[in-house]
This record gives sequence, C-alpha cells and structure tokens, in this order.
Amino acid sequence: MAVDGVVANLRVDLSLAPGVGTSNTITLYKNASPTSLSCTISNTATACTDLVNTVSVVPTDILAWSIAPTGTTVAAGAAVSSTFTGTNAGEVSIGGTTRTSANTLTYWALTGGREQTTNADGEGIAPTNFTLDKMYLASSAAPGVGTSYTITLYKNGSPTLLTATISGTGTTASELSTSVSFAPGDRFSIEGSPTGSPAARQYKWGFRFRPAIDGESMFTSADGIGYTANATRYPEMAGSLVNNTTEANAQAIAAVDFTLRKLYFLFAPVLTGSQQRSVTSRINGSSGTLTAAQNLGNPTPSDTTNSDAVTAGQFINWMTVPTGTPPANTTAAFSAVAYIAPPVLTPAVLVPSKFRVYGGKFNIFGGSTIFR
Repeated sequence: MAVDGVVANLRVDLSLAPGVGTSNTITLYKNASPTSLSCTISNTATACTDLVNTVSVVPTDILAWSIAPTGTTVAAGAAVSSTFTGTNAGEVSIGGTTRTSANTLTYWALTGGREQTTNADGEGIAPTNFTLDKMYLASSAAPGVGTSYTITLYKNGSPTLLTATISGTGTTASELSTSVSFAPGDRFSIEGSPTGSPAARQYKWGFRFRPAIDGESMFTSADGIGYTANATRYPEMAGSLVNNTTEANAQAIAAVDFTLRKLYFLFAPVLTGSQQRSVTSRINGSSGTLTAAQNLGNPTPSDTTNSDAVTAGQFINWMTVPTGTPPANTTAAFSAVAYIAPPVLTPAVLVPSKFRVYGGKFNIFGGSTIFR
C-alpha cells in the first residue's frame, strides 16, 4: 500500500460450490496476519459477502487474500473484490506483485503478473489523466550480499525517475519525491533489473494514484499473449490476461456501484486491409455500451463517449471479436475508468451566536459552524 485508507465491501463468487459438508473461507491478510474482513462459502453456495467489517491500512502495509478450505472442497475459480477508500480525497493506492527470475531483465504490467522479456508486452494504456508517485517496494527476502534489484516505472517505453532499489540484506525501499504524469493513451509498465546475482524473489510495489478527476480509479490489464487470430475471447478487467474462451473464467465481481467509462486498448501487431478487432464491455454476460474497434485507420482505439452503470455484485469483463482474419496478436492491453461520484459537501451555514453584553463596546458578527 502507498497511501492511508480503508479496505471494505468484500464480495466473493466461486465458479463451483465447495461441496456438501465443506467450505471455503476468504480472508484479507495484512502483513501476513488475518484481518476481520472475511466471509465463508459453504456446501452448495457459491457466493459470500462481508459488508460490515473494515480494515485500515497505511503505507508499506502488504495485503493478500487467503482462501482456506475446510474438508475436501471442489477445485473452482474465484472472483474476489473489495473497495479501497483513501483517507485523503483524490488519492488511492495501486500496485502489484510478481516473482522474478534470478538474473534476468524483465517487465510486468503495473498490477503485476507474468514476467515479460520485452517492455511492450507488459505495457498498459492510460484511460485518463493521472499521476503516480510515492513508490514503495518490498521483497519476500533480501537479494543477497553484494547484489541488488531495482524496480522502475516506465512511461511510453522509457524509464522514469520513479525507481527504487533493494540491496544486500535489505527487503524494502522507496522513492517519495518523484511524480510522473500520464495522459490518455500513454503507456506504462514496470521494469525489474538485477545487479550481481540476486536470488529469485517475490517483489511487491505500490504507488499513489492521483486522478485529475476526483472519484476516478483505474482498471488496467496487459500481457504479451497470443490470442487466437479468429475467435472471440474474454479478457479480464485487471491484472495479467489469459486467453479465455469461456467468459466465466474472466469475470470479476463489482464490489460497489460505479460507472464504467473511458475505454482504451491496444493490440499488436498492427492490422492491415479490412482486418479489425473490436472490444466491448460485458456486464453479467451481456454486452454493455462501451465499445471500440481497432483497424488500419484506427490503431489506438478508445470510447470516451459511452458509459455503463455497474451495480454491486454484477460480473464484469471485456469481449474481443475479430473481423477479416487478423493475425494472432502478441500483445494486448485494456484500461478503463471506474467512477464513483465523491460526496457533495453542503455549503457553510451561518449560525448566529447570542451574547449578552453588560459593558464595553463590541462588534459581534455571530459565530459560524460548518455542517457537512
């Protein structure tokens, strides 16, 4: 985590029930310890929620979800979601985790995932104006004496000054003085660079995400993945991408009501002739209004006009549809904005104070109280 805030509104959905006499308990862990944010799916049920408990976090806290079975449960896919509300208006935390190879220069999507050998394969695309700063870095163990590992934020294929290095026997690092701004269509990724021969480790990073429009946050996913050239696929909203042929395997679950808007995506290689790839939002297995198509005349498609109202508990993902025999793509990235209108503060209300003046001269204008 890169900022103070509160995690809440846990929602979980399993693709298959755990089975009679068994259960799965899903719990948020903070700094390797279980928290109160937890719910249990038992027997033939497939979903659970915890809309009561909340967990406060501060910068450098490390979060993870645990799914603990009781009995011999059925193997199933899990969609787990929650909300994060920053203590300060207009800021949230965004980050990821990945496991590195010992001595390889690698790249990842901003939200983590599989290692990529080229930067382009890990690049996401910005759907709105925002800045990233307050970078915190942690590793599962020290890289080793005489060695180090550096994590760097990339923008449009070039390294930025937002970088941090864990060295020797250390396990944490940070860069708190540098800020990098992004505009719609800009690309971003994470580079991992070893010095010496550090052991393979799991690295975790967090950034402060500050949108130009209060109430916006970002879904982003990217991967160097070969989609089948001429078949419909269902990409995830966040994280690394998978070549999903079954929509249920790609669906995330909405933790709260929000508006989905500002779709941006990119594919490689470029298309020729009448070849086209379209991307459409999907809400509970039905197509939404957000849609755009990549073709020869529109290599960087977006939809900044339409929007979809998403209700808590609904399933969300993307759908890609090819036209005209496009080549199998080697890189894919999707981004959109989740918007929740910030609370409206009422104007100041002047509340007169009453005074009894026994002597002297006073100019009394009355006190005032701000009601919010």
